[in-house]
Amino acid sequence: MLVAAGVHAQSMNIDFNFAGLGSAPSSTYAAAGLAGFWNTANMTGNMVATMSLADLSGAATAASLNVSVMLGNWTNTGSWTGDDLLLMEDAGGSIGQPVNFVGLLNGNYDVLAYGMSASGNVNSSFYIGSATQNTSGAWSGSHVLGGSYGLFSGISVTNGTLQMGWVGNFNGLQLIYSPVPEPATMAAMGLGLAAIAARRRRSSSGL
Repeated sequence: MLVAAGVHAQSMNIDFNFAGLGSAPSSTYAAAGLAGFWNTANMTGNMVATMSLADLSGAATAASLNVSVMLGNWTNTGSWTGDDLLLMEDAGGSIGQPVNFVGLLNGNYDVLAYGMSASGNVNSSFYIGSATQNTSGAWSGSHVLGGSYGLFSGISVTNGTLQMGWVGNFNGLQLIYSPVPEPATMAAMGLGLAAIAARRRRSSSGL
């Protein structure tokens, strides 16, 4: 998959990891989103302390993440293998505390939230504002929307912050960034479209 450099600028992958249990997936692993560097968010002392985040290339960004309470106290070994196992083997449990992002670039984000248990007996629900995504069921051999992950499309970030709540298991997430065109860029696009339309009108009239 070819991805523009601007998308990499603040697209990022995050694996919630029960400290000392395992490692993050490899940079060739896309899960259901984009391949690239995976940030390891260690759950230590039932929290994820504020941590700086890197983009898909592994380059540092101004963004950071924290979760004041995250109960990383179980292991999901299930039937996952390889990088799927590294993402899904451990999860954070919720008691109503959100995942907080600060320092994000303003723009639109697709947010993929991963949450399931090894046996499929734990349903997960994710929340961004009034939007909800749910996951349920057992591992099918690959990532399935509504099975292992939920998808929030086009979430607008205007002040650099994003807050996400959940109930159930939270194994990891991916943010896929789309910049909002600047007014000058939009104006140039409009002029370009107008020129194309005028050229087509001249062609159709035989001029």
